[in-house]
Amino acid sequence: MMTTFTTHSSSRDYSKMEEGWHLDAFDDGSLKLVGEAQLKKYGQFLEEYASQLKAIEDALDDSVGDSWDFSLDPIALQTLPYEQSRMLELIKTENKVFNKVIMVFASLCREMDQLKHEATTKFFTPLLLYEEAGADKEQVQEGDNQVRLGRMLPLLQDISSFVTRAYEVVKNVIQQLASLHSKEGPKVMDVTGVHFTTVFEHLAGLLGVLITLDEIMDAMHNNTALFGIEEAKLRRLEKLLMSLEGQLLDGVILQNCIEQPFDGQFVRVARNNEFGEEFLFNIKVIFQSLDTRMNEPHEVDQRHKIVGLLGLFILQHQIYKGIDRRFFSKFWDIHKKVPAVHLVGDIMFFPNEFLLRRIPHLSKIVDKKQRQAVESSKEQYLTNCNQNLVRDAQLYQMQVSSWMVHMESSLNKGGTLVDDLNTRCVLFIKGVLIAHTVSHLVRTIMNLHLVLSKPLTKSCVMALCRLTELLKAIEHTFHRRSMLIAESVNHMIQHLTFMALACIDTAKKRIASDKKYTDKRLDVLAALVLVQNALNGPATKERRLIAMLGLHVGVQMKSFRDDEMASLTSVMKRINLVVFPTYLTDLYDSATDVHRIHYMISALGDCVPVLQRVKHEPSPQVMLELFEKEIGDTLHENLLQPLCRDIETDLRLHIHQHLQLDDRNPFKVGMRDLSQFLKMRPIRFFHQFINIKQHVTHYLDATFYNLTTVALHDWRTYGSGRVGNHAEHSRIFVELASNNKHLNTINIRHIANSIRTHGSGIMNTTVNFTYQFLRKKFFIFSQFLYDEHIKARLIKDIRFFKETKEQSDQKYPFERAEKFNKGIRKLGLTPEGQTYLDQFRTLISQIGNAMGYVRMIRSGGLHCCSNAIRFVPDLEDIVSFEELVKEENLSEESQQASKNLDAAINDLAKNFAGATEYFKLLVDVFAPEFRDSKNMHLRNFYVIVPPLTLNFVEYMLSWVAYILKLLDQYKEFDSLHWFQSVQEKYEKEKAEVKVSLSRGSARDEKLQQTMNLTLKRLNTYQQEFELVYFSLNSARIFFRADKTADEEKEEKESKEASPEGPPSNEEAAPPSPPVDPTGS
Repeated sequence: MMTTFTTHSSSRDYSKMEEGWHLDAFDDGSLKLVGEAQLKKYGQFLEEYASQLKAIEDALDDSVGDSWDFSLDPIALQTLPYEQSRMLELIKTENKVFNKVIMVFASLCREMDQLKHEATTKFFTPLLLYEEAGADKEQVQEGDNQVRLGRMLPLLQDISSFVTRAYEVVKNVIQQLASLHSKEGPKVMDVTGVHFTTVFEHLAGLLGVLITLDEIMDAMHNNTALFGIEEAKLRRLEKLLMSLEGQLLDGVILQNCIEQPFDGQFVRVARNNEFGEEFLFNIKVIFQSLDTRMNEPHEVDQRHKIVGLLGLFILQHQIYKGIDRRFFSKFWDIHKKVPAVHLVGDIMFFPNEFLLRRIPHLSKIVDKKQRQAVESSKEQYLTNCNQNLVRDAQLYQMQVSSWMVHMESSLNKGGTLVDDLNTRCVLFIKGVLIAHTVSHLVRTIMNLHLVLSKPLTKSCVMALCRLTELLKAIEHTFHRRSMLIAESVNHMIQHLTFMALACIDTAKKRIASDKKYTDKRLDVLAALVLVQNALNGPATKERRLIAMLGLHVGVQMKSFRDDEMASLTSVMKRINLVVFPTYLTDLYDSATDVHRIHYMISALGDCVPVLQRVKHEPSPQVMLELFEKEIGDTLHENLLQPLCRDIETDLRLHIHQHLQLDDRNPFKVGMRDLSQFLKMRPIRFFHQFINIKQHVTHYLDATFYNLTTVALHDWRTYGSGRVGNHAEHSRIFVELASNNKHLNTINIRHIANSIRTHGSGIMNTTVNFTYQFLRKKFFIFSQFLYDEHIKARLIKDIRFFKETKEQSDQKYPFERAEKFNKGIRKLGLTPEGQTYLDQFRTLISQIGNAMGYVRMIRSGGLHCCSNAIRFVPDLEDIVSFEELVKEENLSEESQQASKNLDAAINDLAKNFAGATEYFKLLVDVFAPEFRDSKNMHLRNFYVIVPPLTLNFVEYMLSWVAYILKLLDQYKEFDSLHWFQSVQEKYEKEKAEVKVSLSRGSARDEKLQQTMNLTLKRLNTYQQEFELVYFSLNSARIFFRADKTADEEKEEKESKEASPEGPPSNEEAAPPSPPVDPTGS
């Protein structure tokens, strides 16, 4: 019963009726089912959408974690946090005196860091580059060197101001520390047991900068011969610059610093024994922490810090004059671990020589034998390094390879669990430690050879180059994973900060639990609060500095247990961490792993920022161009030119191999696989890319062209060499028989040349001729299948398969195909000994060849079109020359020429974008007749395919795919599961043979040989069937075998019903009407 509601019903009646109307349980269930169905559809939509996004993402990039190209690097990713708050805002506790003390030392440490950074970035490099000649010595004119020195005067003035400021800061630091550790005068705060080691470490860093400046100045004095200036004249110039001479150029920068008066009006330093003891104590603490980590796998910059520590030791000796002999002996023995430290550029620092120079009366403590041991330790250290260098390079290569693999695998997990964060943190730090160790090794060995005038062997050069590649590999790996590293670092710092805060909170509660508040206890409590506040924020350099200063006070009064202190120290450290021609020749001679050259070129590119800081040249571009030219000439001379010559020679020998040549057996004379160089991706070389394949191609083209013009009779030889890199799998047709001496061939290049000569009309003519050829062949094809003997056998096989497919697992039996093959032989043989099935196979091969010929015609057309249109930059946005000519008001002839040019370009673009589908035309023209009810006998074709494949393997495959498409029998043929049946048959027979082999006795050698031959034959047959299967499936793609005739009909009707109408191919359609395959 249906209830209707009229539009004029009152709202009151409607509400009453609505109140009395309730949905039953069945309706509730249906709504639930509908909702579930909609949710399911929505879920499927989301899955499909996600898969589409993933496909787009994979198409745009190699993987999710990949970053941009390292050689281009358009955007730099900086993960270092920068502090926006001022020091006054960061240092806030209830203890005002403590705040002021920490504020003073934090500000001084920050200024010492800034001075160190300024010297490293602004002063070191220009001074080192001053001895590098910016032009050839032959081109240097008189007075040029003096002009260069004049350009250095502003830099020297800046260095003078820098040194003056450094003196003031060093003096201020010493006075501040002395006033804090003093028994005389007003007591600022109780510092008993408090050691501001961080302040001394920063002071050592600044003194290390002054030592480095001294060493650079000494090196410049020693190299005055490079500038063509006599030292006496240089001295006269120095007298004109007295203010700079005494301060900078005499190598006494450090000496002037430590000899300045440190005592002030209110501060006593020299007589402050308490501060002297504190000074020496901190030097010992710093030395102990550095000595235990030098030459260890976890070393980072300890050997660089030892330079500043020596400056600190000299400063303490200068002020207090005494020497702790026991501690000095440890200092002196440092040469056993590190006899030399690389400072910057080619400057090497020798700790023991520095001590002898700075402490004149040291000869009383150090005897002659000890000094000789120091001298011999340099050469012994270098000898040991050279002996172990190749082994070390292999060891580091294994470590770096393992680390890179872990970086690629571990970072893809995407988890944020504590264990995962710890693993990532250890992994990042491991990469940094390996890089520091390798860097120290390379710099030390190379510069020690230079300083000691020792030659480098080839094996050492190759090992050093390999280590340099490893450094760049580590850099590239960090860059490749920079996205995920940036994300992980924040989580790591948060986790490490949480661990540090947990330790500090425990200590704070321990101190606060004691209600006896003394001044010292209040200072410790204020220090812990300060550390907590500093760590509750981003891990900036300023916050970490304040935290370390606060900890120096906060660790007093046993606020931390030993295990807690060790854990806290470890966490804070982890937070703080977060020879070219020989190389190229060896790389080319070995021709293995040639892609390493990208790392070496990248390492050479690191010199560019250094060269850009040059001051003595009018422009940094002068030295950059010279450097680029030097590296480019070396690259061409040692890699590109030998490669081009050897490939040319190899091509010549290949072309003339019919002559009596020397033995070229690679197992006897040895051959290098030069193809690896051609497969390399382009090399980023400064501001250009070097494509080795294009370079070699251009060389061969130019060489063969020039030689052909000289000797025209050799044109065929050079033509053969020019196309030596042809596609071996391209389609080529060979004349079946000929009375001439040679057989004619035709391939895609011939078709393209013909189209260029005669026009595109030959394509339609050729396709029409192929159509007429196929008409004749299909008539014979129809007659064969209509023959009573053949038709009866096919119908019998179809009936048999339908009746037994359940028992045979839906697979057409192999034995049935063999029986068909043998049975058809009984019908008779031709005079050539061929069966009817052999002739049918030949017929279908001819049909397949015709289809291949059509495909080659289409490919030739595209080839010709692509060659003609390759100079058009953008096919999507073609410029109209006619409009441009009209805008310029050119002549009528120019306008007509531009119109013709536009028409030609548009025609090429149209033909290139929408090539005619000749396969589809040939399917459309024959399919209706093949599928007509009067040609029912053709529908048995799919059953004859298994015997055909057997026939082919013993004595197809676009032709089979084409005919199956015409008859719309792909599903029927797939239902036979023929190839699965063949696979099972051969696997079964192979298993039986293997069982027979295992059972047979070793003495029966003849049986063993027979079984092995049988197994080999079965493997060969199985492989041939697999190739047939692969080829058939590949051929199906050309004819869109994924759709049946009904589906294609529906698609065609939908297109015809659309407003646009079906696409037309009138120019390519065969002119003749469809043919009846039966000939009726």
